Amino acid sequence: MFNALRVSVLHNHHTLATDLSVACLPGSTRKELIEPESFVQTLLSRVSFAALLQATVMIETPQEYFFESEGCYITELSNSDVDLDLSIAKARVTPGVTTAWHRLNNTTERYCILSGVGRVEVGDDVPREVNTGDVVIIPPMQRQRITNIGTEDLIFLALCTPRFVFENYQQLT
Repeated sequence: MFNALRVSVLHNHHTLATDLSVACLPGSTRKELIEPESFVQTLLSRVSFAALLQATVMIETPQEYFFESEGCYITELSNSDVDLDLSIAKARVTPGVTTAWHRLNNTTERYCILSGVGRVEVGDDVPREVNTGDVVIIPPMQRQRITNIGTEDLIFLALCTPRFVFENYQQLT
């Protein structure tokens, strides 16, 4: 019988944790004190897997495309299996254009206005004017659209959590 276990958690030849014992794990049970497999399972369930992610620098030249059903231009800056938790796209709406009503299933979206002036509509809320520096948080399943009410392009970042997948996009009429 033992009451501690020397464990090293390695990732890419770097030690993330060492000398972890049951005493370090709040809520440990007696079973974990006497069964190594149970202890290791508990350890694996409690280690921060964010620490296991490798730093990734994405060097690409993203291309802008016209998202016809939406009515705006999109440049995907980051949307890949490398980061399932977040996608980042730059959206561009030309003057006088209103994007199509749509919603995202299982996805929270944020508009970070970079330049221009717009009017955003989310759910049944009163339409709001948005300007450079404004952030709009759109919960999942909320209908949304934005209108460029200025004379220059309205440009904003669309940040989606989890990352945008087309299967979650639903155009509304």
